[in-house]
Amino acid sequence: MKRLSYSNVMASIAVFVALGGSAFAATKIAKNSVTSASVKNGSLSDKDVRRASQTRFVLLDEEGKIVEQSGGFKTISTPGTNEQPESNPNVYVDTGTNLKGHGLSGTVAIQNQVDTSGDGMPDPNFAGEVSVGRCNTDTIDCVPEGTNEDDVLVYRAQVPGASPLETGTPARAYIVVTP
Repeated sequence: MKRLSYSNVMASIAVFVALGGSAFAATKIAKNSVTSASVKNGSLSDKDVRRASQTRFVLLDEEGKIVEQSGGFKTISTPGTNEQPESNPNVYVDTGTNLKGHGLSGTVAIQNQVDTSGDGMPDPNFAGEVSVGRCNTDTIDCVPEGTNEDDVLVYRAQVPGASPLETGTPARAYIVVTP
């Protein structure tokens, strides 16, 4: 009979550790988790899986109107609408999905063809600041009616030089919601 080699012993230990880890993980599935046993054939579509794991975006113009989007976004309040004072430069967007646990980011969307001043000439913008956050959190209380919800984000986009506490000159913005 042959003696066991070091490599055979180590390989056997590795197999037991790997199987033990899988068994441990299988017994520690979080409460309310979806498992393969709870998914019936055909109950989840490709669309369900894609939407849950998809990075989504919305492009908004200087007035907070949606120019382009990946789907599901709707502007619900802008300065001077929905009983929101004209002096409040924030824009509120319903994302169509709960934002808890999702990342938000925003950036100024450059443009060089839009006449924002009304003088018939393009007013290019290549810089600015964007602030974005989810409504209904411990740090953000959104005031216009219907905005303080978990599926609503608030953003403010301004060209350079505008004070964060002033209305300033609004800018186009891309907002991204990550899975």
